[in-house]
Amino acid sequence: MATMYAWTNFDVERNEYGQTTNVIHVGDVVTQADLKVSDEDWEELIASGAVREEEYPEDVPSGMSVAEFLRQKVATGDASEEELDLLAAQQVASGQADTDAKRAGANQAEESEGESSSSSSSSGTPKTSTASSSKSSS
Repeated sequence: MATMYAWTNFDVERNEYGQTTNVIHVGDVVTQADLKVSDEDWEELIASGAVREEEYPEDVPSGMSVAEFLRQKVATGDASEEELDLLAAQQVASGQADTDAKRAGANQAEESEGESSSSSSSSGTPKTSTASSSKSSS
């Protein structure tokens, strides 16, 4: 089986006062036995992304999601190829890639439509809009 990494913190043990005494932190190697979960629960953790084959990025600031961190790095041009791949994989897994593709297609269609309407208005056919107002006299 592949090495799996925690992408969330897991409270593994608590004392009689309810205080956490053993934690698996994000980035730690984790197994099903470490978490003491059933096969079904383990598969659910993998499906939800709480446990993954990809290593957790080391330099993610506390309190920031990995996705937000990676988006910031992409925006500033500081993302490595590996980080770009990870962000793309996250977008595919969440369905965000489909949404982004649809937005890009819609934006492209709007641009094409804008170009065709500007060329028709420059062809000598003026575009006019009329507004009607009704005033009632008292």
